[in-house]
Amino acid sequence: MDIKLILSLISIPVVIFLFAPYIRDTIQQKTQPHIYTWLIWSITMSIALVWWYQWWWGNLMFITLWIPTLFVMIVFLLSCKYWTSDITLFDTVMLLLAISSILFLFFMKNPLFAVILASLADGLWYIPTYRKTFKLPHSETLIFWIGSIWVGILQIGTLQMYNVTTILYIATITIANIGLVCIIIARRKYLLKKQQ
Repeated sequence: MDIKLILSLISIPVVIFLFAPYIRDTIQQKTQPHIYTWLIWSITMSIALVWWYQWWWGNLMFITLWIPTLFVMIVFLLSCKYWTSDITLFDTVMLLLAISSILFLFFMKNPLFAVILASLADGLWYIPTYRKTFKLPHSETLIFWIGSIWVGILQIGTLQMYNVTTILYIATITIANIGLVCIIIARRKYLLKKQQ
């Protein structure tokens, strides 16, 4: 059996396994997703999904991307009810920047430029979540973000070809997830020491 197919088949249950506790923690209000972040991710992942379908419809990446896109949209809908109230003017500015970069996607004929803009928008949208998580490190489900790093690695492994256009979006998300995990762990340790 093809190793890329195996990686695709592994990544699907892993994504479901990871989103289940995140959704549960959100409903229980242990996790407070940043509504702006999940809105932008819903938009950019949907656009990325369309681009992959249009340009590389036979790519296994398409299979492994549509399930996380669906779950991201579910978290966004939940965040409309269970969102963090810690939203600043900076977050709103970042939202406007991300939306403006997304608007340019509709004028892109070149898939490389489209993926660059989608990656930029997603990268910008980790910043409000970084800020919120730095302040409230227990407002995120750590296991979800650790697992998301591995899902990104699995998704990269499913690519049929490796170039900037195919790898940039997933690589951006994976690196940003590593940064978020570092913030959560470091801040939780710091707050724990501060309490002792």
